[in-house]
Amino acid sequence: MANKKNPPIEIKLRPVQEADIKILYEMLKEMLNTPNSSVNEQPLVPYSESEKFVKKYLYDNENHEIDFWYLITDKNDTVLGSVKISSKNYVSYQILKSFQGKGLATKAVRLLMKKHPRERFFAIINNDNTFSIKLIEKLGYKPKATVFEYVVN
Repeated sequence: MANKKNPPIEIKLRPVQEADIKILYEMLKEMLNTPNSSVNEQPLVPYSESEKFVKKYLYDNENHEIDFWYLITDKNDTVLGSVKISSKNYVSYQILKSFQGKGLATKAVRLLMKKHPRERFFAIINNDNTFSIKLIEKLGYKPKATVFEYVVN
């Protein structure tokens, strides 16, 4: 809970811009180096591929899987994480490690859902990511399916 020493952090969602490509890549590296943070256990793509992905979102959005993508910032424009929603209503979020545990992802997802209302929202979460499961359940999401994977060596 917030106290006088640690007041709650007010956040805002700022649309991703081309100047954010480097920070987005660093965030991707942090996420891929965090156990259970993703269901996609692919290795880190080269920077150029990540840059191409972001630029396609920015300049060819009608042909991109992401509908809306934001950096989560505080009142001083410090980047705290990111949140996005896909064309198929999948919500994704990441809070940088140094800002986790402060309720920021909950606030960011609520803001995103309010900003971009849909009939339904989805989230895909690693079964071992208990923090993210609790967060999404707190927002009212209910389990819908189990995804199985078979990896060919």
